[in-house]
Amino acid sequence: MNAHHGSTRYKCTNCDYVTKWETGLKIHMDVHHSSTQFKCTNCDFVTKWKRYLKEHMNAHHGSTQYECTNCDYVTKLERSLKRHIKIHHGSTQYQCTNCDYVTKWKPYLKRHMDVYHRHGSTQFKCTDCDYVIAIKRSLNRHVKARHGSTQLKC
Repeated sequence: MNAHHGSTRYKCTNCDYVTKWETGLKIHMDVHHSSTQFKCTNCDFVTKWKRYLKEHMNAHHGSTQYECTNCDYVTKLERSLKRHIKIHHGSTQYQCTNCDYVTKWKPYLKRHMDVYHRHGSTQFKCTDCDYVIAIKRSLNRHVKARHGSTQLKC
């Protein structure tokens, strides 16, 4: 059978690590059993990832700066500039289809959907307002913060 059916396993020959994904084994081998290292020529920094060495060199020893074209934000890391632009200047929005929740981060929308709109699960409703949630302790937190008391007991 193949990995899609769950029977194929890839085992590390150096330790007890087992995965059903060949790429997972490759990453494990690179991280835990590879002798390849990238060393900074200016200090003692060492990493197994070429990308991290490049980031380190830019952040600590380089003169490269990434500047936002929309404001005066400046950083030495390209990924920090990308994150800044997405948060402060980005137009991508993820909208909940069940309520007015909006976020710039897709994983946050997924978490919101799991917590507030999980279909087929028990929903807990506040008796003082229209607040509804799938997690009882979150309702307790809401009631205490908004209404000053505890609504549900275990």
